[in-house]
Parts: sequence; C-alpha cells; structure tokens
Amino acid sequence: MQIAAYASLIFGYTLVLVLGIRYRVGRGRTQRLLTIILSLALLWIGALGMLASLFTGAWWAWVWYRTAQVGLLLLALLTAELAGAFVGRGGWRWPSWALGGALCLGSFALDARLFSGLGDVSPLPAIVLGPTELATLLLIAAWAIAVGSAWWTTIAALRQAKGAKHRNRIRYLGVALLCFVAGDLIILFGGIVGVYAGFASRLLGLSVIAYAILRHDLP
Repeated sequence: MQIAAYASLIFGYTLVLVLGIRYRVGRGRTQRLLTIILSLALLWIGALGMLASLFTGAWWAWVWYRTAQVGLLLLALLTAELAGAFVGRGGWRWPSWALGGALCLGSFALDARLFSGLGDVSPLPAIVLGPTELATLLLIAAWAIAVGSAWWTTIAALRQAKGAKHRNRIRYLGVALLCFVAGDLIILFGGIVGVYAGFASRLLGLSVIAYAILRHDLP
C-alpha cells in the first residue's frame, strides 16, 4: 500500500515534469525554475518513500521527518523564486536564502548537540525543549519566511496588476501557493498517513502553476 502510494505520486510528478519540458521553448526563467522544483520534488519524494518503506524504528522516523522538513524548506525557497519570476521580477532573493540557510545550519548544529549527548536546550528557562524540538522550530521558521516571501511577491503584484487578464494570471499563482501551504502543513503536522494528501496537494499546486505558465490566454 505504501509503495503503491509513493509510486502513484512519483508518476503524477513525472507526468507534470514531462509536460513542462515538452512545452519548454520560449518560457525562460519561470519554466526553468518549475522544472527544477519538479525534479527536486521527485528526488525528495523518492527518498522519503525509500526511508518509509525500507526502514523502521524511532531513529528512521526521525530521519524521515528531518528529510521532509529540509526538503520543504528548499522547495519553499525555490517557490519564492518562482513567484518572483512568474510576476516578472528577476533576480535571486538572497536575503531569504541567507536567513533560511542560517536557520537550517542552526538546526543541524542542534541535531549534532543531540548526538553528542549534551542534553536539553531552551531559549527561555520556563520552556523545556530538547535539541530535536528546537531544531524543528528553526526549520519551520525558515520555511515560514520563504512562504511569506512568495505571498508578499504575489499580493504586491496583484495590487499593481493592470487589466483583468493580468490579475487573473496572478490569481493562478495564488491558488498554487494555497495548495503548497496546505500540503506543506499536512506533511509537517499530519503524520505518516496524512503526508500522502500533502504530497497530492503540492502536486495540484504544481499542476496549476504549470498550466498558468504554459498557457498565454487563461480563462
């Protein structure tokens, strides 16, 4: 059952990727970023599927969740770049990458502290947190910053849009972002069973954005 679920997801992501590559001519940076996101998502889901299918126990459950969290962060950062490219704002958002990278490295340092057996850490004396929980909070914070950057870009572009077609095109991006956020939250907090719905929600969002990129005239 588990293998079949992951195989179905991989097939769906591959189908969207193939369609995107097939109609790649003349699409520029937006199309390239979409291809990168889809390719990374395929590798990420494949790795998670392998971890879930081949290994059991608390240690491997932790590895699965940490792999899922880091993957979501990287996909969120790339999605923020995709949102900027989609609305015609070039250049990389280096502050988001720098902050996200710093928080990610901080989480890795806390994980290393856990392995070294140094015990609990906490930003406040009244709150008891272990290294694992605090590392997870850092990764979620980095993910939230990247997601916020994508939404900021989208909302700003929607306010500045001129013409119904331009606004409608940006709304497709908004719908895709909603699917991404819903899927990411399910993956982060829905448990092993709920993650399939999260992956499917992300696939729906990628399908929406692929359709918007590949079509010049949107209904």
